[in-house]
Amino acid sequence: MDTVPLTLTLIFTGIAFAPALIWLIILFHRRPAFALALGLGLSLLSVTQFGHPAMRVALAVVLLPHLPAAIKKIRETTPSVLPPLLPFSIFTVLAFVSLLWSRMPMDTLTAAGAWVILLLFLLTFRTLLSAETIRRTVFLVLLVIVAVCAVFLLLPDGWWEGRARGMFTNANTLGIVTFLFVGSSLWRGLKTWLWAVPAGLVLITATGSRAALMAAIVTLLVVLGAQLGWRYRIVLAGVAIPVLYPLYFWVTWALEQLSADSTSILRTSNTRSDRWEAAVEFISVNRWLGAGHGATPFMVDHNSYFRLFAEFGMILSFVGVFVVLSYVWWSRRDPVMLALTVGVLVNTFFEDWLLSAGASMLGVYLILLLSTPQRVSADPDDAVKAQVGQHHQPTSFSPVAAGR
Repeated sequence: MDTVPLTLTLIFTGIAFAPALIWLIILFHRRPAFALALGLGLSLLSVTQFGHPAMRVALAVVLLPHLPAAIKKIRETTPSVLPPLLPFSIFTVLAFVSLLWSRMPMDTLTAAGAWVILLLFLLTFRTLLSAETIRRTVFLVLLVIVAVCAVFLLLPDGWWEGRARGMFTNANTLGIVTFLFVGSSLWRGLKTWLWAVPAGLVLITATGSRAALMAAIVTLLVVLGAQLGWRYRIVLAGVAIPVLYPLYFWVTWALEQLSADSTSILRTSNTRSDRWEAAVEFISVNRWLGAGHGATPFMVDHNSYFRLFAEFGMILSFVGVFVVLSYVWWSRRDPVMLALTVGVLVNTFFEDWLLSAGASMLGVYLILLLSTPQRVSADPDDAVKAQVGQHHQPTSFSPVAAGR
């Protein structure tokens, strides 16, 4: 019996579920949590096999009904518990300024415009929703995406050259999304991360994404270190570095020996050194001002930091560095968020989504980042929002307590 093509299956699925989806959107789109989930979900679906880049416009569509309420809330509540958006604002302005020398002006205009939409999306829903609601919503969205991808592994199109990609077009994308899922599960307590972490690590290994696997391991180690006193942290670091470093390479070597469809799971013949050499050469040609935001060629990828210098050159790249350092600074009050940030910085050394507003993964990471309260607000409602996440932390795993 012939297998039904995946595209035909999706057509029948769409016909069956489209009316229900439209009804849900009409009924619940004015609820901020649902709108947040819908925007993030459609944005992630834009990089799947049946998605389209235009689906990322969902971020702009879902925020429109809620933007006036967010603006009113911002005016009424000062000071805010939100991280300051000055680094983002400067970076966005600089992205538009780079139109003056951009090699591809339309690409630069699109990339800079994406930052405006993303910032409005983040500011709107962080203002209207509590930290706990945001984290729970993001976790549920990622859980659904990962679960659907796991089901897709039963289909031929769920694999590509022996690597698990689920419904995504790229196995690395599934690795990154699963890594974010593992990180967000650490806020949900022992009963959740006890199954989510092992399942996520298995799926990441199946994707063959070394960058995602390394990011997940680093995230778990940082969270573990946050639960210990500073003396034990020194001991942990002293043990982890000499033991886990060679262990990681032994595991990757063992996995490289496995084969599926005559292709190594971890792609021994596919390295990023050629791309990095091309990126360095491109930076040397566009040394001072770069090529413009979003205007770098395809060869300048697989490293967010090379891409930053390729886009803005030696003179203006400091703004991007300022934004990256802000990620760490804003995460410092929450051990799980800090661990997730360190994992992101590790992953984006091999991927190029750290400063790309058009990347769906960045929206997921930044809404989690903004869910971290920065200071106690004078407004009672904001104070409650800043503390609600602490009241929901299970006693078996309390990142807040670990950070005190």
